[in-house]
Amino acid sequence: MDAIITECKIKVHLFHVLDVEGPSFPDSECPNDIIVLIDAANNTAMVNWALPKGNDNSGEPPIIIEENGFVPPMRFDAGNHYVKYSINDNAGNVGSSCIFHVTVEC
Repeated sequence: MDAIITECKIKVHLFHVLDVEGPSFPDSECPNDIIVLIDAANNTAMVNWALPKGNDNSGEPPIIIEENGFVPPMRFDAGNHYVKYSINDNAGNVGSSCIFHVTVEC
């Protein structure tokens, strides 16, 4: 029996998808400004809020950082406090920040 040799050539095309779209916080996730009254006993106020989660077109969770070290729930002194969450993705894209104010009134 004669051997039959068949030659196959396969072309493989590799594509690299470049992620250029930044992650985002949906409007409903960024808390509104918070105003609370001071607790006279310790001269601070306990404040809590829901952490924004954000989303990214890659399907991977975004990287979210509160830039001033505020972690809810926490106590704030009297005055106005600036809370800012930044959002990035694993491709290095930067999205718009989530910013709100916590005001503790006397």
